[in-house]
Amino acid sequence: MRILNYIKLVIHKCKWRMNNRHNQTIAVSIFPRKNVNVGKNTYGPLELIWFPNAMDAKVKIGSYCSIGLSVKFLVGGGS
Repeated sequence: MRILNYIKLVIHKCKWRMNNRHNQTIAVSIFPRKNVNVGKNTYGPLELIWFPNAMDAKVKIGSYCSIGLSVKFLVGGGS
């Protein structure tokens, strides 16, 4: 099971980079890529934790932002 999750994460990271060449973010968790928009020249690790009841929520991060190493975005926890 751990190997399968690792493979899924590697595939997710590759697809994220292919679609986000305008920024330098690195996906460190699996999240719905179509719901995340990151502006140009933003950089840092992107860890999003999606609550199950919020799969339709959207995250937008602007251009020229720096994301710290231990930052976690919690999406949909307020509803």
